[in-house]
Amino acid sequence: MRHKERHLIATPARATDDLWVLIGRVYLNYTVFLQEQLEADGLAEHIRPGMGHLLFALFAEDNLTLRDLTARTGLAPSSVTETVQRMERQGLISRVRDAADKRAVRISLTRKARSLEPRCRALASQMRDVLEQGFTAAEARRLRAGLSRVIKNLHERLKPADSD
Repeated sequence: MRHKERHLIATPARATDDLWVLIGRVYLNYTVFLQEQLEADGLAEHIRPGMGHLLFALFAEDNLTLRDLTARTGLAPSSVTETVQRMERQGLISRVRDAADKRAVRISLTRKARSLEPRCRALASQMRDVLEQGFTAAEARRLRAGLSRVIKNLHERLKPADSD
């Protein structure tokens, strides 16, 4: 697995580690595990980590504008644009100018991307199972709420001064 060769898996953490240490280790291990699963499921030739947000937004509703994708994923516009470009090179999406608003670009899944949807959904379910293993349903909900709060805390600190 070529990804493992490039990145070492973070060592097991201790509950006494600082939150920033734990988040860093979670991110590193999650990314390596996701890449391994994409490779094992034969999806790595089409999909890269980071494309999931956009893929699943388009699985839910196709033919969205870049603005819609940004709003639905919560990603920065530059991240959405960059990911859309990578997905277009992979043959997963097509971009077409909106007929009514020539400034807007509509993003649609290709037949290839739609054919990968069942495998992507199965992988997402598998990832959820692995990530929530050993947690009760209530604990998993609390963990999601806690991580959502961490994201909100960071977002509030990262907001540009002129966004208020």
